[in-house]
Amino acid sequence: LYESSTGYLYKTETIADGSISEKLLGHQIDVALSYQTPKHDELSCWRQLSFDISLVTTTSHTETEPLLNDQFIYLDWGKAYQLWFVKQFGEITPPVMETTSVDIALDYLLKKDGSAFIPYEWLTEEQQAAVTPVEAPSFQQHLYLITYQEQADSGET
Repeated sequence: LYESSTGYLYKTETIADGSISEKLLGHQIDVALSYQTPKHDELSCWRQLSFDISLVTTTSHTETEPLLNDQFIYLDWGKAYQLWFVKQFGEITPPVMETTSVDIALDYLLKKDGSAFIPYEWLTEEQQAAVTPVEAPSFQQHLYLITYQEQADSGET
């Protein structure tokens, strides 16, 4: 997005998915990135990328159940991920941390022992060397670019 455009002020913030639609429809923001497609006909949506989210750990455990019930960090990857997670793993011990930030989760993992579902391929070589991928189900996530349809039609995105 920012590579092909100049002369713009870019502001990033994390907002709830329901608020994204409201802000786009109210012209408070021009474009949004979301893990979910919008439910409004006035909004246009394009899949930008897909990536796998897999379980990694910095502990000595190699089985999924102990990893999900001790020092587990729950990253919120959106509604589809939440539904998949519950279907795959059911109820677990409350996580030690819940966050929407991969950076915060990774920082915790690298400073303390724990596990989390993260996009392993996004990690640097140094980070990959510090975590161990676990043989467990993975989730394919999508990232969508969303705009107000008037903007999309006029080519102002």
